[in-house]
Amino acid sequence: MIIKILLPIRSEKIFFYKISHSKNIKKGTLVEVDFRGKKKIGVIWDQVIDYEPSIKIKVVSRVFYKLCLTDELIKSIEFFSNYSCNSLQLISKLCLTNFSSKYYDQIIETKISNKITDTNHFKFNYKMNDEQKIAFNVLRKKLDKSFNVSVIEGVTNSGKTRVYMNVIIEALKKGLQCVILVPEKILTKQWVRELQKDFNLDPEIYHSSISKKKKMKFG
Repeated sequence: MIIKILLPIRSEKIFFYKISHSKNIKKGTLVEVDFRGKKKIGVIWDQVIDYEPSIKIKVVSRVFYKLCLTDELIKSIEFFSNYSCNSLQLISKLCLTNFSSKYYDQIIETKISNKITDTNHFKFNYKMNDEQKIAFNVLRKKLDKSFNVSVIEGVTNSGKTRVYMNVIIEALKKGLQCVILVPEKILTKQWVRELQKDFNLDPEIYHSSISKKKKMKFG
């Protein structure tokens, strides 16, 4: 079977490779191929029905059956490619920058679970005032909605962060995940200390300075 492969490079071309079988192969599956003498990670994008048999086509080196882009991510790549007038390859590079085949086996064998089943170990003892409780109750009710945006307005040291921390606890108790964004990575250690102190919880950290191996934990 001949397939179209997106390679995360600056090119308008889609490259063609041969694969020995079609079992469990679908759009978005990650593969490893030989490209100009080097191993490259690519994404299966389509199957080729008609092709010229006389054309020499390389064979896919490896198929990562357990790694496949979601339908939502595939649609996003196509959307941003059209919206920004950039090639699919260039947009796909954003998704594959941190992936390396040498980490694949280790990642697949290591079962990573971010679900918190025991929330009784949280030791958040900060008491909210009346204004903070009003904001907290509004945000807590929104946790059951699919999507919403809320901003707390208040002067410095009015306790906005503490309100959000209480909301985070409620979200974790519901089995949800939380992402805390900070404007500068230098503030990361400060936030980690806060979370360890208030939640008795070690959060995962993601920024440009962490290793590729650690970045792979986030998929």
